[in-house]
Amino acid sequence: MAAWKIRPLSPKDEPGWRALWQGYNAFYERAVEERVTARLWDRIVSETGEPFALVAEIDGDLVGMAHYFFLPSTSDWGPRCYMQDLFAAPQARGQGIGRALIETIQSDADRAGAAQVYWLTDKSNTTARKLYDRVAKETPFIKYRMQFAGRHKVCWRRAGAGISAPAQPAPMDKSKSDATLLSSAREDRHGAV
Repeated sequence: MAAWKIRPLSPKDEPGWRALWQGYNAFYERAVEERVTARLWDRIVSETGEPFALVAEIDGDLVGMAHYFFLPSTSDWGPRCYMQDLFAAPQARGQGIGRALIETIQSDADRAGAAQVYWLTDKSNTTARKLYDRVAKETPFIKYRMQFAGRHKVCWRRAGAGISAPAQPAPMDKSKSDATLLSSAREDRHGAV
């Protein structure tokens, strides 16, 4: 097993980063416009804002990457850190690179006073979820978070099965009372109350 290191992305990394980015997008079977990729690259290397980016490197080759943001929260004093993208090249998996990228983001988030780090994944991504289940807590929203000691904890309730929002909001009928409108909105979301 070759030694790897985690470090911030730099402008010289563009070819390796693009290969990882393409691999990540192929894994999720999604097409990303070149202008979106170019904008993402420009934002990362300009160092004027977010997202932040880390890479894993083995012998000068990039083998992993992560992108993350800090977002204000309506329920925590500090920001929340959202890890939007995490990817390890297939030949580098099983070496602890994903975990090291997550832990480096966790350290950065802790220094920034973040209340938690969270991310989303596809339910079918069972290999990654084995790692995620070891380092974080699955929420009812398939959202993972890391709590930092002494900071505000958020409790989530699981919504009942089959609840969904209406496709289009109903037009407002000004002749109905507020209570009637509220009851009608509940029925739209939850079926008859």
